[in-house]
Amino acid sequence: MKHYKKLILLSAVILSALNSCGDVPVEIDKDTYNPKIVVEGYLFPGQAANNIRISRNYGLGQNIELNELFIDDAQVTVTDVNTDQLYELSFNTLTMAYNYTGSDWTVQAGKSYRLDVAATIDGKNLVASSTTTVPESGFTVRQQDSFLGPIHYSEDLPANKKMQIVYDRSPSSDSYILSVVALDASLDTFIEGNIFGINKDRFDELNDSDELKFFNFLKHQYQWHQTQKGAGQSWLDVEYFSTWFYGPYRLILYAADENFTDYLLTHNMIQEMDGNLLEPKFHMEGDGIGVFGSAIADTVFVEVLR
Repeated sequence: MKHYKKLILLSAVILSALNSCGDVPVEIDKDTYNPKIVVEGYLFPGQAANNIRISRNYGLGQNIELNELFIDDAQVTVTDVNTDQLYELSFNTLTMAYNYTGSDWTVQAGKSYRLDVAATIDGKNLVASSTTTVPESGFTVRQQDSFLGPIHYSEDLPANKKMQIVYDRSPSSDSYILSVVALDASLDTFIEGNIFGINKDRFDELNDSDELKFFNFLKHQYQWHQTQKGAGQSWLDVEYFSTWFYGPYRLILYAADENFTDYLLTHNMIQEMDGNLLEPKFHMEGDGIGVFGSAIADTVFVEVLR
């Protein structure tokens, strides 16, 4: 009996890039704009709170000032909910993100942490907060039990031979996200014999901006798998629609918390077919939007050969 229910999302970006489909027109009142604190941050066990990006939104038609997009004077703290210990983060001008610079604290698996942000945007004093519970320890990729290739795309495809990752689950996480990044992606390494029949001429039909977006989309793929909760062993296939280039790949498997998962699955789903607008699931209180999540990560490297 299979140990998990596997759900794989193939983004509609491929379809929109290949087909010219009309968008449903939507009228938005410019007066509905409210300034918001925009959060993008993830916690990982064994690390301090790093690379927490705090930015702002803009109203429809407003000029976006890149030098004002990221907020460098916000008050940003992370609190260990289990001990009430508060850690103040500072802004790094090189990474444009907030980090904890002390050496007396790192994130621990299974614990809960609350992010609090206070910032002034358009003359308004705003506050936002979000709490994440880091998945429990126990998750790891079992490389000795996995089939990580290399594979010859054209030869192995007819036999349906796929790379497979075997992993031990985190007892508290039922959501696993696989990031697939082609490390040597170029038009020279593009797989012309891919299962969707897309050839290099497709790139020539796009303008420069759309071509770059499409190329980056193919280079950075992901798969989402929902499993059962509880300790144990599961496996997942690296699907062929995740490999668009020959060469080396970096695969990162995340055991994700609820915040991470919900944001990943809803941040692009902002409009229904009939035009009704939807809001992604943010798990954010106060004047904030975005994501503050956590995960345990493990990395492997594989190769797709000609």
